[in-house]
Amino acid sequence: AIELDGSQHYEEDALCYDKKRTTYLDKHGIVVLRYTNRDIHTRFKEVCDDIDSYVNRRTNALQE
Repeated sequence: AIELDGSQHYEEDALCYDKKRTTYLDKHGIVVLRYTNRDIHTRFKEVCDDIDSYVNRRTNALQE
C-alpha cells in the first residue's frame, strides 16, 4: 500500500490511527510505503524510483 501523508497526519490522533492501521495491514502481509505530500512535490522521481525498487525486490522474492 502506498500512503501519502498530509500535514494532518502529524497530529497525535492521526499518528495513533496510522500506527494502528499500519500494524493491522502488516499482520495481513501488506507493507505500507509512506510518503509525505512534500516528498511528492519536491522529490517525485525519487519517490517513484523508491516504489519501483520495492516492487522489483518484492517481485523477485516471490519468484524465488
